[in-house]
Amino acid sequence: MHLNRREFLAMNNPLRRLHLRFVEFSIFKQFMHRYQINLQDKTLLDAACGSGYSLKLHTQALQPKMQLGFDIMPEQAKLARRQGGDFHYCLADITRLPLASQSFDAAFAYGILHHVENWRAGIAELQRVIKPAGFLFIEEPNGAAVKFFGKYAGFAFPKTERFDWPEFEVEMRQAGFVKLASHQIYCDALQAYLFTK
Repeated sequence: MHLNRREFLAMNNPLRRLHLRFVEFSIFKQFMHRYQINLQDKTLLDAACGSGYSLKLHTQALQPKMQLGFDIMPEQAKLARRQGGDFHYCLADITRLPLASQSFDAAFAYGILHHVENWRAGIAELQRVIKPAGFLFIEEPNGAAVKFFGKYAGFAFPKTERFDWPEFEVEMRQAGFVKLASHQIYCDALQAYLFTK
């Protein structure tokens, strides 16, 4: 699902970049430290990487061998190309990735599934492209938060298939992921997770 104009502007501004760097990615780095995960010289996937700022963060902090970001919106691709950097970028739908199975050591997903009508298919695709014993770092709002931002901020989200945390964790298990860690961001409405295969 494409972002509407309001959310596009909200996702592509300095405050969003600060939050990504100092909150979301910081939590993911804490997970890496706790579980002694070293992604240097590894292959990384950034799911729905938007403007590409997260690709830049990963390159600087993690020094991957190869990094690929994708997004469904051509407008985001234009912004990502401006980031420069040593990474690859393509247009793709998370429910039908044009990528080989078991090709990434780790994947990052910063708030994508709540935009996807069939988010379970998105989980299945991430599971397919991550190598055995690989990692998924994912951050999402729950259904209540999605409803709130849809109503009061005017963001456009799918009207059905919203999830709460127990349902989300069950679906992740059924897809073949094992939860290693989770972390509330501010309140129960926003969570960061670390999963492995």
